[in-house]
Amino acid sequence: MRTLLFTLGIAALVGCHSIKPVGPLADHLPAPKAAAPKTDPTPPPAVKPTPPSLPTALVTPGDVTDATAREAASKLTNELSADSKPPTNAPVTVSVSRVKGGIK
Repeated sequence: MRTLLFTLGIAALVGCHSIKPVGPLADHLPAPKAAAPKTDPTPPPAVKPTPPSLPTALVTPGDVTDATAREAASKLTNELSADSKPPTNAPVTVSVSRVKGGIK
């Protein structure tokens, strides 16, 4: 029992390096932090994003038809199915080095 209490006491002393005493019985009180001067931070003006350089990149509701929607969906389906397949591994060429004198 004494060994257990001794071990717990040593563990508590070793692990309590960052705990500082607080209250009227503390040896020393931490120094009060100086207040930062109050400034009026003005946020920078918002930057407007640049529009796409190609006017064809903008899609309007008039550009979307039933046929173009099906074509876009089929392109997306093909791309996703190609991405989901594991890549084929190229054959590995084994290089063998020969040492003069061989294995001793």
